[in-house]
Amino acid sequence: MVKQEWDSPLSNRNVALIYWRKPEEWASLIDKWVFDCGLNNSIVTIYEILHGESSEGMEFHDLNQTILLKALDILVKRGAAQLLQGSSADDLGVKFFGINVVTIHLHHL
Repeated sequence: MVKQEWDSPLSNRNVALIYWRKPEEWASLIDKWVFDCGLNNSIVTIYEILHGESSEGMEFHDLNQTILLKALDILVKRGAAQLLQGSSADDLGVKFFGINVVTIHLHHL
């Protein structure tokens, strides 16, 4: 199912996000990737998640950064990750904790 959401305040609606997966589903895919790659208790940059060699072939490789940040925010709320501020948007990092909280059975997606 495709979902749409505005990426700006009510007064300035000029950018819309179109989802083919909900942010919760992206979060689960990323969480599974972290577990499968042994990245628990590691810090990874947003750039590495979106464009790195270890994410090549993953559905979230080259995903829109805004959608990725929404998915990572879900992992933060679940207690599975922490966002780390860098000196620029490209330096934003994520620490993934040593827990695997996949809540969606990915083989049913």
